[in-house]
Amino acid sequence: MAAYLGNDSGISHLAAALGVHGVVLFGAGQLAWRPWAEHVEPLVVSLTAPEESDAARVTAELASLLA
Repeated sequence: MAAYLGNDSGISHLAAALGVHGVVLFGAGQLAWRPWAEHVEPLVVSLTAPEESDAARVTAELASLLA
């Protein structure tokens, strides 16, 4: 099974519209613009600096989609 991982972008919305399971990364202020598809998991991450906890959450969510 394949999955999509991306940021808040038109490509992410296109993947969601096509039914692709995925993880889309958002800043806290942009979460309102997430795809509404139930098969897409929006995750809020830090946009100012990479955080280890963000990487762990993204990896875990993506791994669950690929299992």
